[in-house]
Amino acid sequence: MAIFYSPYETTIGSFFKTDEQQKTIRQSLGLNYPWLKVNEQNKSIFIYPNSVVPKFDHPLIIETVKGLKYTVCDLSSFIRERQEGEYTVANKPLFSLQTIRTILTSDLVNNGTRSIKSLSPNVVKTYVDLITSSLSMAFSLNSEEIVALRAMSGWMYYSMLHSETYAGELEFDALIAKLSRDVGIPSSFLYRYVDREFYKNVDDFLEQLKLKLNNPAIQKINSGLFYTVIAKNLNANVWIGLEKQQILAMSVEHIPTFVATLVVCLSEQVFKNAGLTKMALKNFNRDRANFILAVNSIVNDY
Repeated sequence: MAIFYSPYETTIGSFFKTDEQQKTIRQSLGLNYPWLKVNEQNKSIFIYPNSVVPKFDHPLIIETVKGLKYTVCDLSSFIRERQEGEYTVANKPLFSLQTIRTILTSDLVNNGTRSIKSLSPNVVKTYVDLITSSLSMAFSLNSEEIVALRAMSGWMYYSMLHSETYAGELEFDALIAKLSRDVGIPSSFLYRYVDREFYKNVDDFLEQLKLKLNNPAIQKINSGLFYTVIAKNLNANVWIGLEKQQILAMSVEHIPTFVATLVVCLSEQVFKNAGLTKMALKNFNRDRANFILAVNSIVNDY
C-alpha cells in the first residue's frame, strides 16, 4: 500500500491522535449545528469556530455507521464569527489551502487517483525539483547524483499514487516512458536507478537513496532531517494556525496536499518569495492559469 488517503496516514501524520475529534464530529452530525457545514454531494464537512470539536490541522477522514466516508476540515483558525451564524474569512491563503486540500482528499478517497493523474506533468516536475533542490544543496551532490535523485524522486511521486507493491512489466515500461517525458531524463538512465517496486513511504525512499548513491553525506539522512530541509521552501508570513513544516512533510506522501500547496503558491501573493513558488513558476510559465483552472474545476465540480 502506497496511497496515503489521509494526511494522518502519512509518516509524520501518524504521530497525531484524532480519536477525540472523530468521536465529537460523529456525535455532532445530525444536530444541525450552524458551525458544521456538511456537503453531501462531495462528502466533505467544514467546521467553523465552535467549542465542541477539539481543533485539528489537517483533513480528517471519518466513516459513518452507514459506511459513507467524509473528509472533514477544521477552518476555525481561519474564520471569524462576526455575530451568531455570520462568518468572515480571516486568513484567505490558508483558508484556500485547507479547502482545496479537503476537496482533493475527498475526491481521492471516493473516486481514486484519476483526477490528480490528469493534471499537468509540471506537478511531477515541481515535486521532483522540490526534493532534488533541497537535498542537493544540503548534501553537496554532484551532477550524476542529482540526476539519480531526480529519477528516484519522480518514482516516489508515482509510488504515492499506486496501491500495488510492484508495477507489472508492461506497466513499468509505460511508467518509465512517462517519467522520462515528465522530468526530462532518458529512459535508459531511469532503469539504472528505479525498479518495479513502488516506494512505500519516505523512509523507504530514503533507504533506496542510500543504496543507490555512494555518497557519505547521504548515508546520514533520516526522515527528520529530510523534512527539515524540505520545509525551508515554504517560507511566508502567513503561517498562523498551521505549521508549514507539517504541510510540506505530509505533501511528500499525501499528493492532494502537494497539489493544493502548489495552487496557493501560484495564486496567493504572500507566497511569492517561497522557494516552492519560484520552482513552480519556472515550470508553470506557460500553463499556470490552466493548472489552477484544472484544480479549481475538480474542486468546484466535485
